[in-house]
Amino acid sequence: MKRREKAKQKLQKKWEHVANQSNDFAHKLSDKLVNSGYTSFVLENLNINNMVKNHNLAQSIYDVLWRKFMQMLSYKAESAGLRVFAVDPKDTTQECSRCGHVKTGDERIDMSVRIYHCNVCGLTMDRDVNAALVIKKRREMLKRATPGQGGSYASGDAASTIQKVSQVVSMNQEHTLQSLVAEEAHDL
Repeated sequence: MKRREKAKQKLQKKWEHVANQSNDFAHKLSDKLVNSGYTSFVLENLNINNMVKNHNLAQSIYDVLWRKFMQMLSYKAESAGLRVFAVDPKDTTQECSRCGHVKTGDERIDMSVRIYHCNVCGLTMDRDVNAALVIKKRREMLKRATPGQGGSYASGDAASTIQKVSQVVSMNQEHTLQSLVAEEAHDL
């Protein structure tokens, strides 16, 4: 029994070490984003519980601490007086950022397709960049639809939202969070 207990303790310490590293990375990245000069963040209001039902994505979503990272970003943004917007995630990767056409049926693209091409207006670009532009456009529509409210300070649902950190931190410039995370992971 002693060996089993020692093995359990050793494994628990390793799990704690990995969790601490993940938390440290999330803190450093959220600090860097909040202190980077942006004035707001736009997130997709995703249902993480539904996303983890996709077994291909589940481990990735849990590995990068999706909810926790978004909560950190939201509360740090709020503390700094920045805005956090949550937009509807429906079809952000299927909608054309130029003409607004939404792919349906057989023309829909799956996650393995990395280039977006619109069959209506001919736009061709990186899928994540197109999705980021769609999200930015939705944020602008959200701002216009709620006069006097340019967004809300980080709270509630916005604090627990994200898409595959695949999408966007959209402010004065467009960046896909995915590439930003990759750069930051390399720098840390």
